[in-house]
Amino acid sequence: MNILISSDINYLDKYITMLCSLKKNTKEKINAFFLNYRVEEKDISQFMKTMELYDVKVDIIDVKEIEFGNYPIAHHLSVETYFRILAQFILPVETDRILWLDADIVVLKDIAEFYYQDFKGKKYVVCEEKVNDTDYGKDLKRRLGLPDNHRYFNAGVMLMNLKLLREDTNVESIMRECEILKNKVEWFDQDILNIIYQDQLKYDNPSKYNYQLSHDKSIPKTELKNICILHYNTCHKPWKYEEMNEASIYYWKAYSERGKQQKRKAKQVYKSKITEAIDSIKMSIKGFASL
Repeated sequence: MNILISSDINYLDKYITMLCSLKKNTKEKINAFFLNYRVEEKDISQFMKTMELYDVKVDIIDVKEIEFGNYPIAHHLSVETYFRILAQFILPVETDRILWLDADIVVLKDIAEFYYQDFKGKKYVVCEEKVNDTDYGKDLKRRLGLPDNHRYFNAGVMLMNLKLLREDTNVESIMRECEILKNKVEWFDQDILNIIYQDQLKYDNPSKYNYQLSHDKSIPKTELKNICILHYNTCHKPWKYEEMNEASIYYWKAYSERGKQQKRKAKQVYKSKITEAIDSIKMSIKGFASL
């Protein structure tokens, strides 16, 4: 199972948790291709050694060697924007399919069925964004020039048909599109991918393979039992102590399963939350009694 990832130093540890949760829930061999642009060699080396302990093979592809000087760079288009857009030209030619997974993901069940599905002649298998039928989603599609019936997808989980992408795309045409779109995009390469490949997408079930928590603080039990991929897809992350809520437990459980040290840390985090809650209750009782 080929997995595509990219990160700066701040998200390396989050990727360890994600990949460990994936490994725990599959019998497949995991080969992670790491597109590296900013992480120092010593940190990459440590990351690889750590993943070896969890039986996950990591191949590092140094994208610093790629010349990005002629690519349109703007406020919304950093160098990293191009990693997923140009992955078919960066990855080894013998790799015919790969699954991109964001760092803010926890895998709860086996995803082999999703990974090995038939592309049906499409370039990507994706899951739509939750915002599609909201006013924001409709406005987003209008600004990007997408038709109203387009199902805008979330690029945090994206199965890529590399063989077909290599056959049907080239760097020059993609760069021309990026130049045209550079001042329109809000969600970086996700917007660009939605525009370029809008009629070349196969959709799968987001409730199963890209359950986007957004601002939800809990997950209904009826939905939880079907989730294979849980995605904390806003700026509200479960590892941020002040933003922890009922839904954070799935991240911390995956984190604690990495080893004894991580389990101790997870327990300490929740112990602090319990102490904080008790103190708050005491203060409320004292205030109520004084009225």
